[in-house]
Amino acid sequence: MTSLSSSVPLGIATFNGKGNIQDITLANDPIDPRVISVDGNASLQVTMTDGGAAATDTIAITLWEKSGGLWLPAIGTALKLLSKHSTEETFRFAELSQGSS
Repeated sequence: MTSLSSSVPLGIATFNGKGNIQDITLANDPIDPRVISVDGNASLQVTMTDGGAAATDTIAITLWEKSGGLWLPAIGTALKLLSKHSTEETFRFAELSQGSS
């Protein structure tokens, strides 16, 4: 993690860090399982907004190549937490369409 910031009055938190991008398409191949490294030390920014009790929470993820280009531009989407496994740090989210809760 390179930085973490939050604004309680605005309900916004931003996490910045570095990460590795891997192609896991063939990770479960029964004959030749493999993970392919695509990029390392890529910059990541995650911005989360708490919409409060009456509004939808959002998350925006931006991922930059180490050379400066974008792997994933800031994509913000409304999310609903489906489940959190208490023994794992795994979260499952569902994208919400407009008007759903």
